Amino acid sequence: MLIKWKQNKKILLFLAVTFFILLYYLTPFKIVVNKISLPLYSKGDSVNNSAKPVYSWWYSVTNGRKLVDRVNFQDKLISELEFGLQDKEYDLTGTSTKTAFENRFGRVSVKSKVIVQRINAGKRELIIENKSDSGIFVGAAAATTEGVYIGKVVSVSENTAAVLLSTDSSSTVAVSLARNLGIQAIIKGSHGVSMNMELIPQDAAIEIGDIVVTSLLEENTPAGLLVGRISSTSYVEGQLFQEATVTPFVNLFGLGDVNVIVPNL
Repeated sequence: MLIKWKQNKKILLFLAVTFFILLYYLTPFKIVVNKISLPLYSKGDSVNNSAKPVYSWWYSVTNGRKLVDRVNFQDKLISELEFGLQDKEYDLTGTSTKTAFENRFGRVSVKSKVIVQRINAGKRELIIENKSDSGIFVGAAAATTEGVYIGKVVSVSENTAAVLLSTDSSSTVAVSLARNLGIQAIIKGSHGVSMNMELIPQDAAIEIGDIVVTSLLEENTPAGLLVGRISSTSYVEGQLFQEATVTPFVNLFGLGDVNVIVPNL
């Protein structure tokens, strides 16, 4: 009896579904259903629209770091492209067989491999290879192949040399703006992460995004090496100078080799 009831139940369910399908398509019942469901769909759309600002905020929070890294990477590519174009310009003219460094800065550089990155007595340094006839000396400036300033050589031994990174708190370098070399200032490292630009004249027009380069006033350093980009500015009414935060073009702790600028032979 139970088996028969189950079989009849399936048949009844099939007949009911068939009935409602025919009722929906062959009678005005379809219009009634659509009128009832339309407000529900509209309410769902309004909920989705109100949730969009929350979703946008959450997306910006979770992806902010990625966007910053992407901008920094693009800045590095721009500096590489600018430096590469400078080198190609000399190659095409056929008037010089010098390296890109010599062409652009008028100075000879020695390429050295980074052996290790370390923190020595609280100072952030790169230990690089050194040969006896390399010409590397204490106070020499170091830069990437693309012309980005890294720091200064602080010690030299028979086989190695140590470069103090520009982001170290004990590092200082004279700088100027790429678009206005008349604006002179000093950059100091800030906790190994960024740099503080100080002694900027109060009437100097500086903007976020300005490119900072090494100054002609810096000893043993060619003018025009890329230092970083201004990420924020600070000025208090009545003070003689402005200040700014500068973000390096490259991750100074992620380098494989460096170019040390040495005296012309």
